[in-house]
Amino acid sequence: MNDSEFDRDKRSSLNRHELRGLSDAQLAQLIRPFLEDAYQTEKLDERWLQRLAALIRDDLTRPSDAVEQSEWAFSSNFDFTRDAEEALATAPTRPVLVRLVAELAHVVLLDEQTAQSILNNMQRQFQEEQGRETREIYAPIRAALTGRDRGPALHEVMALLGKERCLERVAAILRSE
Repeated sequence: MNDSEFDRDKRSSLNRHELRGLSDAQLAQLIRPFLEDAYQTEKLDERWLQRLAALIRDDLTRPSDAVEQSEWAFSSNFDFTRDAEEALATAPTRPVLVRLVAELAHVVLLDEQTAQSILNNMQRQFQEEQGRETREIYAPIRAALTGRDRGPALHEVMALLGKERCLERVAAILRSE
């Protein structure tokens, strides 16, 4: 490759670096038109969009990547990755999701701190009572909420989705078993 040819890998790296250097508000403004167009939404709440931008920032190479990276935040009808499907097929899935529903039932407002507390309590309970690993507890929850096996911190995902959407998604998985 000669010096005048476009180096896509280098450009992607520079783009990622540039996007990571933006404030949440700046990144939200860059991704807004792509998300509004893709998900046919108008007037996205600015604070919510900034929180979403912060969650997906590290997975973006271009602002348009926000559409794919945030599908879980806009639609309950997302495709599951193969690893997410495998996580939902494990033995602890049903008890973990049933326990999450029970924990969420007592919550008035699901913020990050409350979500983290729920996850910590569930982790402790399943480890003490059944010897379960953290991944065995978190993977089915993440899969049910996002259709993926990895992504932003789970407590942040839960807070962004909110109590009702979390309950709807978990209930859909429990009904499909």
